[in-house]
Order: sequence, then structure tokens, then C-alpha cells
Amino acid sequence: MAPFFCFYFTCIWVLSLTPLPFILLRMTKKKILVVDDQEMMRNIMAEIVNADDNLEVCGFANDGMQAVKQVDALSPDLVLLDLEMPEWDGMGFLRHYRSNFQGKVVVLSGKVGGALRPIGDAARRQGADEVLEKPKGEGGKPTADDTKMIIETIYKVLEL
Repeated sequence: MAPFFCFYFTCIWVLSLTPLPFILLRMTKKKILVVDDQEMMRNIMAEIVNADDNLEVCGFANDGMQAVKQVDALSPDLVLLDLEMPEWDGMGFLRHYRSNFQGKVVVLSGKVGGALRPIGDAARRQGADEVLEKPKGEGGKPTADDTKMIIETIYKVLEL
């Protein structure tokens, strides 16, 4: 009986040393806003993000102007941002709103790889924390490596 009580009280003592805000921070999922004009890509990104225990999609926008409204309303920790969209594109969002948004931005675009790398560099200069090329798997679906790269990049940018 004595060993049980010792174990029990040791656990209580150790837990009492851990500040409650730290415990709550570790349990809170990071909120991700997905900004892309293609519904299929928004759904794919939502599947990837929501499959991770520490992340959740908090909302969607299909252009930069909607992204501004969603950032104001939802206060996401990170924005997954496409560059090519109608109305107000991702560069417009970065250029005009980045100074007001304290969260992180990961650009996820089909226009940043290979010969188009300077576009990704420009996005970084405008305030993107990281730039990734959109998955190019069969039918636009990401491969396991694509999924891993996206999640690892989000973790790196959010310092998880």
C-alpha cells in the first residue's frame, strides 16, 4: 500500500511544478487558415492539416481579400497561402497585410519551383516565412512525401 501512495503523491507533486498555462499551451491545436482559389486544393490541405493532432484548419478563403477578413475574424497561427488567385492574389495579401498580421505565412504555390523560383524569392521578401511548391501528385493529390514536407514545414515555421 505504501508504494502506491508514494507514487501517487510523487505524481501530484511533479504535476504541481508544471505551470498550468504551459500544460494548456501544449494541448491547444494551432489554427491554420487555408487560402486558395481552388476548392479541391483547399480540401486537400484541410485533410493534411487536420490529420495532425497538433494542427487544425480554422477557416478558408479563396482570395487575398477574403484572407484579410478571415485573419481578422479567426486570428490563425499560420496562413497557408496560394499566390495565384482572382481578385486579390497572395502577393497582394503579403504586400498590404503582412505588417498587420503577427502569425506565420507559408506560401504553397505551383509558381515557385524551377525557372519560377524568383517568384518564391519575391514572396519571401514580401514577408512569407516559407515557400513550398504545390503537390504535383496524380490528379493533384499529394504523395506521402508531399504531405510529410508540408507538415514538417508548418512545424518548423511554428517552432513546434
